[in-house]
Amino acid sequence: MTGFRTIGVLGGGLIGMSWTSLFLAQGLKVIVFDNRPDAASQTEAFVASAWPHLKTLDLTQDDRPPQVIATSDLAMIQSADYVQENLPDNLQLKRDLLAA
Repeated sequence: MTGFRTIGVLGGGLIGMSWTSLFLAQGLKVIVFDNRPDAASQTEAFVASAWPHLKTLDLTQDDRPPQVIATSDLAMIQSADYVQENLPDNLQLKRDLLAA
């Protein structure tokens, strides 16, 4: 991921949390957009449980994952160098969020 430092992840479901874990393992700052009230705690718990596996696979050298930023404010991902879209399969939702 040459040149990327900040990744925006649209959607914090299972796939979004998996991408978040992988991006964090590569030393990138990750901002997850998800409007569910428990998205931040679910993402942190998922990353913590995935981290030992990422370490075993030599995808990270860090003993602990860095802090993930989870937000319901779409404007926060505007600073991202790359955006990974993981929204539900709802075409209108995808169109609306990508347009924003």
